[in-house]
Amino acid sequence: MPPFTVILLGHGKLYSKTINSLEKKLLETVCRIISTKKNVRFLIGYGGEFKELCKIVLDRAIKILDSTQVTVEVLDNCSVQYKHIKGKMLKSKTEYLTYIKKCDLLIAYVHHREGAVYFTLEYAKSIGKQTINLTE
Repeated sequence: MPPFTVILLGHGKLYSKTINSLEKKLLETVCRIISTKKNVRFLIGYGGEFKELCKIVLDRAIKILDSTQVTVEVLDNCSVQYKHIKGKMLKSKTEYLTYIKKCDLLIAYVHHREGAVYFTLEYAKSIGKQTINLTE
């Protein structure tokens, strides 16, 4: 049976006043997934502070639950490029979009309606993927 695949994407900059609540919500979310799925694969994409927070939280969740059925991978070499033409967004075909098509769940940290993470979240929704935005 293939693993339940979760992609974690977020804006690179975290707002200092929300880091504690974001960390708590992310930990609760990944612990719930790990507890309910037998085999989970987490793919961490995009960069900066959110990516680092994901690594810390996933490591903590795996230790708390003493899970051996979890893998974590960082997608460092992927990029998403978007072009805006006459108010429409055109996506380039990238490795991320392939991952999105194959994932079971996208967990996002999107606090503003612009940029690659926002458009990737919207793309995932448009193709019927289950999504969680940690800012909602």
